[in-house]
Parts: sequence; structure tokens; C-alpha cells
Amino acid sequence: MGDLREARTRESLMERIKRSLWILVVNLLLGFLGTTLIAGDDGNAPDNVINALRKKFPNAKILEVEKEREHGKTVYEFQLKDGNKELEVAISSGGRILEVEKSDGDDDDDKEDDEE
Repeated sequence: MGDLREARTRESLMERIKRSLWILVVNLLLGFLGTTLIAGDDGNAPDNVINALRKKFPNAKILEVEKEREHGKTVYEFQLKDGNKELEVAISSGGRILEVEKSDGDDDDDKEDDEE
């Protein structure tokens, strides 16, 4: 009888561990999908951020957008394709272009203070 009870306890424990792992995996996936947007989707970036991006890169295609917190401030990081160039552009939530990085290794840093 003790062996049966012990086996059921082990089964129950294994089921709880499996359920917890699935919940963790789902939460991680939802967290990732919530911050990374792909293929031309400007996501939930504010209009002033999109306007700043379009003003500087009017013909660029948005490949990916990530919303991040840097030094306590919100920054939108865009991966773009502009002609033959691939670019990474960081824009503050205030609409200021903070950094432009080209795929050829040249950096065009337009560092400005972020206004939130």
C-alpha cells in the first residue's frame, strides 16, 4: 500500500512540474512576442516615433521593431532595409533618433537627450 501511495505522489509531483514548465514556456513566448514585431509592422510605436523614422528614412522597409527600456527610458529599436543597406535605428519615445547603425560597420551616431 505504501508503494502505491508513493507512486501516486511521484506522478502527481511530475504532473505539477510539467504543468509549471508549460506555463513558464507559454509566458516566455508571450513575453517575446509582445516586444518583437516583424516584417513591416510598426507595432505600438507612437506616431511621433514613426514620423521621425519616416522623415529620416522615407523609403525604408521595417523588418523588425523592439520596444526596450534603457536607463529607465523607453526606446524603440528598428531594423530597416533601405535599398541595399540594412540599418538599425534607435528612437526615443519622444521621437528623437538616438543612434543609426549601418550593416557595413559604419556608425552614424546622432546621440541626443531623450525626452519622455
